[in-house]
Amino acid sequence: MMGGVNREQWEAVLEDATAFAEEYREAGWDVVAVESGTVSPAEKDERFGMSVLLPGSQYEEVEAVVERSDVAFDGADVYTNSLGDTVYTIVIERDDSSQTAVIIPLAYAISDLVNVFERALETGTLEIHLRPLSIENWVTFAHDEPTLFFDEERVKGIIENDPRRKMREKLQEGDGDEGAKGAEGSPAEEEKGAESPDSTETDADEQ
Repeated sequence: MMGGVNREQWEAVLEDATAFAEEYREAGWDVVAVESGTVSPAEKDERFGMSVLLPGSQYEEVEAVVERSDVAFDGADVYTNSLGDTVYTIVIERDDSSQTAVIIPLAYAISDLVNVFERALETGTLEIHLRPLSIENWVTFAHDEPTLFFDEERVKGIIENDPRRKMREKLQEGDGDEGAKGAEGSPAEEEKGAESPDSTETDADEQ
């Protein structure tokens, strides 16, 4: 659990997640229910999204079910409740055909993940990367309705009012102006430059 999370609210989320797991099992589903730890931004080319830390044994359970040949996660239910900047979420990753589910309770601060959510708004996809303490392996669930995980207007407000972003934009505008002035003088010389871990990924369409 991340710092700043309301313990009472988080315990209620865990209770709800346990109740969901019991309901699915009673209906005959194969269920893996996890208790997530820290949620942080993953901002690398090969892994961009929400990075969710799991205990090693629980990660192995998720990895095993995802790698089953008869399982293909293609649906998800997302339940969220916000308290200030913190969002409390339960994600139920589903494969209806094999009746298999992975239930993931989450707590995260929007301000910590704003870059991830901004990319999700641009691409229309939000990825959740479950990982053990080691960062070499992870399991990814992709969601094509990212705004189920956050309030779009709140994210846009944070982006628009971020002083660091405003400063970068001003600096970029200044560089552009200087480049334009230089172009009016003599032509610039062309510079020649160089041409510029195991994972499992599943796609889930929210229903």
